[in-house]
Amino acid sequence: MKIKSYLLGEWREGMGEGVAVRDAATGEVLGFVTSEGLPLREAVAWGREEGGKALLALDFRERGRRLRTLAQYLSEHKEELYQLYATTGGTRRDAWYDVDGGIGVLFAYSSLARQLPEGNFFAEEENLPLSKDFSFQGRHLLGPKGGITVQINAFNFPVWGLLEKFAPAFLAGVPTLAKAATPTAHVAEGLVRLML
Repeated sequence: MKIKSYLLGEWREGMGEGVAVRDAATGEVLGFVTSEGLPLREAVAWGREEGGKALLALDFRERGRRLRTLAQYLSEHKEELYQLYATTGGTRRDAWYDVDGGIGVLFAYSSLARQLPEGNFFAEEENLPLSKDFSFQGRHLLGPKGGITVQINAFNFPVWGLLEKFAPAFLAGVPTLAKAATPTAHVAEGLVRLML
């Protein structure tokens, strides 16, 4: 069985044998990881065009509400992630730290969204003087730049590591392309399956 990647709106398998991911306690092969032949360039373009448009059709607050809904859903299904995590050699406490920490990040960013304005632009509060006598002033207007967030994640936090980068990007309206660490890629895949 190959561990799959969610690209271009569907689950895909890489080509070739790949690298075996094993249960840390039993040595059982859980799956194989490979990115060979995956359409990564196309995935970046798709993220910019399709994903970005879809996210920017929502405003800060709606994206925040969706982060909260996702956090609640993952909270209800975290036992599935704990079970996957058990195959990594981590303890239940390790899993709690990673899984619940990641879910906590989603809740934190969803709360932050309530402080942001409606829409997709954010004006900084302070005016900046552009002339000596302050007769000409300006203010920075922050807005989405397009593009995508590319994550390269460590093996030791397959849930928190992905979610701590996903949450601010999602709130900002920026799609995410995440490369999971090979030894815990099956946990990251399980997380993404729950997220979808």
